[in-house]
Amino acid sequence: MKPMNTRKRAQNLKRIRSDLKTLVRDGENLLKDEGDNLSVKGAELRDQLAETLEAAQDCCADIEGKAWDQLEEVDNSVRKHPYQSIGIACGIGLLTGLIMGKGR
Repeated sequence: MKPMNTRKRAQNLKRIRSDLKTLVRDGENLLKDEGDNLSVKGAELRDQLAETLEAAQDCCADIEGKAWDQLEEVDNSVRKHPYQSIGIACGIGLLTGLIMGKGR
């Protein structure tokens, strides 16, 4: 499996976090709007939805925490090895320029 680049990973995490927040918000609105108008079966479903929303919030917090941990690791690595980081960035920039220059 091909490793995912950092930008793509950050975009995916941002999208997942956004989707989870939307899901939680919509679920909470549903519970507020329809929570009192439910039968016994509906009350069971409401309880299951509440549990699922709580799990989604926990998952969202975990994803955000892991993302910050990874960003801190990258930051620490760059700070520990600044010259190597500059060299890698310059090399990537040079390769990108060469590849884009060949297309013209």
